[in-house]
Amino acid sequence: MGHFDRGWVEIWVFAAGVALVSNIMAIILQSLCARLAVASGHDLAQACRDAFPKFIVYPLWAMAEVAIVATDIAEVIGTAIGLNLLFGIPL
Repeated sequence: MGHFDRGWVEIWVFAAGVALVSNIMAIILQSLCARLAVASGHDLAQACRDAFPKFIVYPLWAMAEVAIVATDIAEVIGTAIGLNLLFGIPL
């Protein structure tokens, strides 16, 4: 068992724990947002707009837009790399 290193095992256990906790938190957040939508007819952004003052709403909006752009950029770059690997299309 010379290739079996404790450090790698600890890293993989930690990574799996982080992935598990983040998925559980995402499930909880999605269920709470669904309950909010069913109960009030508003989505999370509309509820935040109604509940918070404007100096808090605008930074929340900006953070949401940055998150959307970041995920879109990752998808575009991933698609470009995949097409390059499969078909040799230049990036």
